Amino acid sequence: MLPTTRKKLQNYLLYSFVFLLPLQTIFIFREIFFESEKWQYGTIGIYMSDIILISLISYSFTSSKELLFNYFKKNKWITGVSILLISLNFLSSIWSLDSILSIYFSIKLLLSICLFFVLQITNFNVKTLILIFISSVFFQSIIGFFQFIIQDTFSFKYLGLKQYTIWQGGTSVMTSESGRWLRSYGGEDHPNILALLLFTAILLSIYLYILYEKNSLLLKIFLLLSISLFSVTVLLTFSRNIWLAFIVGLTFMIIFLFLKNKNLFKRIFIPIILVFATSIIITLTYKDLFFVRISNDTLTSHNSISDRAIYIVHSISLLKEHLFFGTGIGNYTNSIYNLEKNKYPIWHYQPVHNIYLLIFVELGLIGFFLLIFFIIFNLKNIYSQKNKIDFTQFIFILIFFLFLMISLLDHLLWTSHIGLLLIFLIFGISVKPIPLSNHHL
Repeated sequence: MLPTTRKKLQNYLLYSFVFLLPLQTIFIFREIFFESEKWQYGTIGIYMSDIILISLISYSFTSSKELLFNYFKKNKWITGVSILLISLNFLSSIWSLDSILSIYFSIKLLLSICLFFVLQITNFNVKTLILIFISSVFFQSIIGFFQFIIQDTFSFKYLGLKQYTIWQGGTSVMTSESGRWLRSYGGEDHPNILALLLFTAILLSIYLYILYEKNSLLLKIFLLLSISLFSVTVLLTFSRNIWLAFIVGLTFMIIFLFLKNKNLFKRIFIPIILVFATSIIITLTYKDLFFVRISNDTLTSHNSISDRAIYIVHSISLLKEHLFFGTGIGNYTNSIYNLEKNKYPIWHYQPVHNIYLLIFVELGLIGFFLLIFFIIFNLKNIYSQKNKIDFTQFIFILIFFLFLMISLLDHLLWTSHIGLLLIFLIFGISVKPIPLSNHHL
């Protein structure tokens, strides 16, 4: 196959994966119920995006063997740490409570790391990839917006849409004097996952708008419309952690442009005005909901805080028993359930809302530090680059570090299908030297 054709096919597979990533279309192989209650974290299935990702990895590893070998040879520490981390996770199936689940999550981690390596050897167009991601999130945002407006959801398995009943236990709602309000899910398993996608898409939309001055009028209108819609819907997810991350991210973006590029800095004002205008309108419209969300002045908020404290206690209990090798990847919630004498409904047992504690418990001391070394060795490569970090690389590094900040109060970047792949996708791009030719396409 000709090099140009091979490159195009590799890029098409990558773009297809990015477009399908937000969809929750899944073929389920196993579901487990505890006393008629479904154990969400024990479900095993393959997502539509997984099929494309496996095709992308298989094709890239066979058609670009020389590039891959050169990368591994040049980055021996990263390669070695990756092999040890993946091997340890597969070995954890020996001592974990659910061996099949450990193997399943080990495969997911393996695919995520392989995606990272594919990004290092693939010469894709950054602008195209971002536009495809924004378009996919745009669809999710429309669904999430109307879910909140009509306060209802519907199921459609081919798009991964599920129905959430506002009075059912486990459904994420906001409670105020006006009653119970369903938070925006989009097509995701939790409002916080939708918020994660929206927050990422807003920053990338702003980036595209201000960097590509010669964008067509139609594309500029689409980006501004996306920024407006994403800003509204991310508020309707009522995800405070994501709100804070977005404010921090926007602040650092403004500071970077002010210090590094005054011309680009001038172009950021229209997107910022749009974000604040739409945010003010939606906040004033539902001011009672936002007031109770910010002030924690509801029983739901108090329960959420107390639950998070309980999750930390649970994680410490597990750490004492599984310090070095962990419970096995994916086996946190069933390990907690196994410890409890008085059993609650299985949906009551949630992963600790701190990704660092969660990874420590599941992978143990050894696995935790292997993952930390993987990140450190890759970040070290950024500082060893002779070229200064430009706006493109800065935006991806910023999003990655905001993910790390979000992870202090959430677990979804580790436990959810989208979260794990998204963080490796963003990290893979952030540590990759971006060809300058991509900036002007």
